[in-house]
Amino acid sequence: MKAKLIIKVVVATLMTLIVALVAITPITEAVSNHDEAVFTEVLRLGIGDGDYEVGYDYGTHYLHLKGPGGFVIMDGELFILDSVNRRIQVFNLTGEYKRSILLPAEAWPTQICCYEGRIYALDYDYDRVISVSASGGSTQDTADVNMEKYDLPESLPGELVCDLYAAETGVAVTDIENNHYYLKQTGSFELGKEYSAITSPERREGVPAQTAARVKYGEQTWSIDRENIINDIEPKGADSNGSLYTAFYEMVPNTSVFLMEKTLRRYDQSGKLTGCALIDFADDYTYPNQEFSIQPDGSVYYMACRDGYISIQTIRLGTTYASQMDKLARRAAEIKMQHAEEEMSEKAGHVYNVSVSRSTARSRAMSAANYAWSLRAKNKEPHPSIKLPNYIQQASVGQTVKGIPYCRGGFNGCDTLMSTTYGKAFSLTINDYRSGDVSPGDFKGVATGLDCSGLVSSAYRFSKKYNTGGLNSNVGHALGGLNDLKQMDYAVISGNHVVLFDEKKSNNDYQIIDATTTYTNSQGVEIKIEKVSLRVVSSAYLSEYDYRTPWCQADSAYVSNTTHHWHKCKYSGCGSGIKFGYETHIWTPVTSTVFRCECGKIKRNDVVINESEADLPNITDGGLILDFDNGFLRYMPYLYTKALSYID
Repeated sequence: MKAKLIIKVVVATLMTLIVALVAITPITEAVSNHDEAVFTEVLRLGIGDGDYEVGYDYGTHYLHLKGPGGFVIMDGELFILDSVNRRIQVFNLTGEYKRSILLPAEAWPTQICCYEGRIYALDYDYDRVISVSASGGSTQDTADVNMEKYDLPESLPGELVCDLYAAETGVAVTDIENNHYYLKQTGSFELGKEYSAITSPERREGVPAQTAARVKYGEQTWSIDRENIINDIEPKGADSNGSLYTAFYEMVPNTSVFLMEKTLRRYDQSGKLTGCALIDFADDYTYPNQEFSIQPDGSVYYMACRDGYISIQTIRLGTTYASQMDKLARRAAEIKMQHAEEEMSEKAGHVYNVSVSRSTARSRAMSAANYAWSLRAKNKEPHPSIKLPNYIQQASVGQTVKGIPYCRGGFNGCDTLMSTTYGKAFSLTINDYRSGDVSPGDFKGVATGLDCSGLVSSAYRFSKKYNTGGLNSNVGHALGGLNDLKQMDYAVISGNHVVLFDEKKSNNDYQIIDATTTYTNSQGVEIKIEKVSLRVVSSAYLSEYDYRTPWCQADSAYVSNTTHHWHKCKYSGCGSGIKFGYETHIWTPVTSTVFRCECGKIKRNDVVINESEADLPNITDGGLILDFDNGFLRYMPYLYTKALSYID
């Protein structure tokens, strides 16, 4: 029921927000100086469960939150909600580790706030708020003895909480309709007054347009020019000088691809823009719910969760920023074309070009290799038709194991979602199915996991599973040899095995990612793997494979017509129907009447000269393209973002 409710909410809300988006006036028009923001790192943490580490989750929970839920600052200390490890990591503002405050092992804490010497965390799974003493906890503690737990209202489960915050009058949560529920001394949440809100005057026929939006935060209000905002801005805090700090999100216009540019902006009491910073989140691995902390003196702290580490930074706001909107627009055109190409090629019976980037394919494959999960009794239950992986047989119930297990015929990746158990995410099948199957033969339907081709299909985000024969004949382009392989290309033997190429380690050693059962090392010893793993093999191991890439590569020049330009693929057999990098001309003035595009196309006034090939067939949007590689939907509350994992 929870999943169905979330899907209904996200679809309705998504459509509403798309209609409501308004173009943002460049901030450079609102300020006079031209210095950009300065980011200074004060703390960097690795990934793990040590003192100077936080946990990353590689698939157990929802797409949006795979790492720390957020952070707060109180009394000169930094409190990081380490959601995956169920704890709060405490540091001073110079980055020195102080202590750990442990939370219940069964909890899934997703948001954090502080109030009167205590830390509060939203427990998403158990529909409650947990409170611990900010001064409690140590590296030796098993739990905070002063821990308190408060159930959310029955009408407000954890999945519908959009925000947990500390107001002047106490701790509160909000729901999707901006209702505010305050924690009372009785331990219950009661509906209270509005703490934050954004209202804009409606435009009515015959009435002059009003451009100001009213933003309420706490006991103060600000009037902000509507031309500089979209309707769904996010107030992030206010300082003691009466300045408001907000996050703004500008959509790439005129496209069905959901990409955006994000800025943090500061307004004084009169509504004048006094500072800004471009927030680069394109390389983030996950997105915390509380990524900013605004201090009374106007200090701004920011949490960036990158692939392999998190960084806590201070931001000195500037007065301008270098917009990346043109770059995002080009990327949106590429994504749209890639999706269209994949659809066209699939209809033609061959996938020449996948829609994910190489880095995204690797991240998806490594997520399967690094997937950490708790073994359940059902996972080890014997079955006459299957053989469980050896590491599953030896593990104890309740033990944390790593890596999605090998399953003959399996297609259960970290976020693979189809209508059948066969193609659901591993996290959605692990409760009710055995973990893996290394027996010979076909898929049995009673176990969950990935086989070699299932891993490759999942890494490339295919909507169906290709077997090794299909990967060798119906996907990608043939490469000349082993040395032609680039990261996340693949090597395949039809009817036998397929591996993802990662990198060359030495003259004779190659790093790969695959799902396999056993292999024989150079000493002739048989090694059991029986799961998705990152490993090193020799050139001799790969010598009998066919080498292929699922990405088109441009020939030497652009192809163009009067409206668009694109590349043709250099590989033979790709066909004229596959054109990538397809985008509209971007005209740069040469003279007052002559304009040139980067592709070489020229127009005089409004007439394009030297028309080349015919345009691509008209391709309709076919609905919104939700791109999971480029920071889509970040401006939406956590509720909506995580729900998309159900509908990808």
